Amino acid sequence: MAALYPRWPTKAAPKPEYPFRHLENDGVWRLVPIEGAEAALRDARDTGGEAPFAEMGVELARREAHGLPGRQVFTHVNAIDLLGYQAANRRWWVFELKRGRPADRVVGQVSRYLGWIAEERRGQRETAVGAIIARSVDARLRYAVKANERLSLWEYDDALKVRRVS
Repeated sequence: MAALYPRWPTKAAPKPEYPFRHLENDGVWRLVPIEGAEAALRDARDTGGEAPFAEMGVELARREAHGLPGRQVFTHVNAIDLLGYQAANRRWWVFELKRGRPADRVVGQVSRYLGWIAEERRGQRETAVGAIIARSVDARLRYAVKANERLSLWEYDDALKVRRVS
């Protein structure tokens, strides 16, 4: 693996089965929706009043504007799914997307990312919060999130509408 990935950014082993996901932030690759899903994706993007993060002024981070990419941000503790920035509050948003029934250990995962941002952006007078977005939420995850005031829990439905749960 070291010959294929000599400068892999994390301690975890590289995953050659996912090459394009990891190349998306290099400015060359762009993910395209599968055939037949273009309309659903467009509708989800264009739906007004159902984008709570955009309404709060959170935008997907961009390397040229914020110094960090917005998708698959490599850290020493793993890759952040999505990273947003809220300029009005100088606040980073770590978004962790979970399918199915996520385990409450995702709280530790997001907490590690928040710690990484605190270290990476030290001296910038910025804060960071985490948002766990899941298809379904159980009581264990709900209680784990309540224990950390910097975390919030969100649920999405079949129409990809996102609502805050905790």
